[in-house]
Amino acid sequence: MKRKNRHQSGFTMLEVLIATTIMSFAVIAVTQAVAVAQMQTYEALHDNRATTLAEAFLEEVVSKAYADPAGGTPDDLGPETGETTRILYDNIDDYHGFTRDTIKLEPDVITDIAGNVYPITYQKFSVNISTTYTTITLFEPVTGINVIVTVTDKTGRPWQATQFVPESGG
Repeated sequence: MKRKNRHQSGFTMLEVLIATTIMSFAVIAVTQAVAVAQMQTYEALHDNRATTLAEAFLEEVVSKAYADPAGGTPDDLGPETGETTRILYDNIDDYHGFTRDTIKLEPDVITDIAGNVYPITYQKFSVNISTTYTTITLFEPVTGINVIVTVTDKTGRPWQATQFVPESGG
């Protein structure tokens, strides 16, 4: 009697194990790439929010008058008596020392000048504003006020928006 030689088709256990191992490494590599991309996207969005907040406060400050309508000297930085809220600030240096701290135990709420609360994603930042009278020299000395808005996140990472506002002379 003749025996038939049967040839079985398919994969051996070793081939399946090797293929599974290779696929596992590929899946891990793709997963890590996606996680890194998501983290970079979050960081970019976080940077954008901080910068947007700093620029919004800077625009608010420099939209005010250079000189105090009630008079005063460069030594009188900060709000005058009776200027208890931002809506009452009438010149740039009234913002000196302005702070909204969202990190302290009883956090401040960050709002725009009209009192509208910024979305919760902006409440992760603190805002500090500093104004300083100074003279810079370009081609000739120019007197003005330097405004620095510093936005800080809960990790202490700062972003700054700065603008020099020259004295109008009039």
